[in-house]
Amino acid sequence: MAVDPFAPSLSDRLRSGLGLAAFLLIAAVLAFVVYFALIAEEKPVQTETAEVIGYGMGAGYSGNKPLLKVMTARGDERSISVEPGVLESCQVGDEVLLHRQGVNLTVAARMCE
Repeated sequence: MAVDPFAPSLSDRLRSGLGLAAFLLIAAVLAFVVYFALIAEEKPVQTETAEVIGYGMGAGYSGNKPLLKVMTARGDERSISVEPGVLESCQVGDEVLLHRQGVNLTVAARMCE
């Protein structure tokens, strides 16, 4: 029996199979991400109050950002990035109005009381 010199070797067959498997895996992951991105529902905005327990600064891409540390009504301690004017009007112990959308918290227009 003669050996065909132009037949693909075992390593060539494995390489082409691994490439196909990697391509199919990447395509499946992308399809999964796109599917859930398209069906994700926007959560309604809920308003809640929280107590200011501290404030400070945090690093960001565009420089330092003021942070407001609050204790929510649910008992969660959260740090929220705010505008500089918020820190001037809020004191520790004040109540602040927050907007919750899913897990995201932002300070409402009416800040501290």
